[in-house]
Amino acid sequence: MNNNRKRKVGILGGTFDPIHTGHLFIAQTALDEAALDEVIFIPSGCPPHKKNNEVTKASCRLQMVTEAIGSNPYFSVSELDINKNKTGYTYDLLILLTEKYPEVSFYFIMGADSFMEIKTWYRYDELLTMVGFIVMKRKGYNSEEMDYQTGIFKKTHQTRIVILDSPKLEISSSEIRNRIKTNKSIKYLLPEKVEMYIYQNHLYDKD
Repeated sequence: MNNNRKRKVGILGGTFDPIHTGHLFIAQTALDEAALDEVIFIPSGCPPHKKNNEVTKASCRLQMVTEAIGSNPYFSVSELDINKNKTGYTYDLLILLTEKYPEVSFYFIMGADSFMEIKTWYRYDELLTMVGFIVMKRKGYNSEEMDYQTGIFKKTHQTRIVILDSPKLEISSSEIRNRIKTNKSIKYLLPEKVEMYIYQNHLYDKD
């Protein structure tokens, strides 16, 4: 390994309520296809777009992520956003990360739909210069507009952007929560340790 090369680290943020196989497969795809050294999962503390009573307690979500990634040496979890203990934005989180780890090149892992809305994000202009982006594009996605926007960002902000085909796993956290409430199986939708944690702690079985 070239010791002068900055480590490339992916950031996968979200509520992870609960974390599922789709999240893990996206992280692994980014790790492999973008030649990352590591992927950090960052559960959100107080998501600005959700009320506190709409998400499961942060400590539970953190533990589920910890259980899910335990067998992968290239995955880690950060409590940085949870420990802020207040509503924050992606910009605030990345300021903390880039200041704490100046020797790392960070890449924010996100879906194509979110990337196309990045101009609505808080202080997006600065985000484009702070970190790179790994954009997961669904096969069949109309990419002309995204290609145009990507070209503009690379020209105006020298943004590092990697476009990848997203793994085709139609799993959502809301579907898992609904299946639990209706007494349907969630087996194979998430890691077995996460499934056990959910049932042992009676998560999602009540409105």
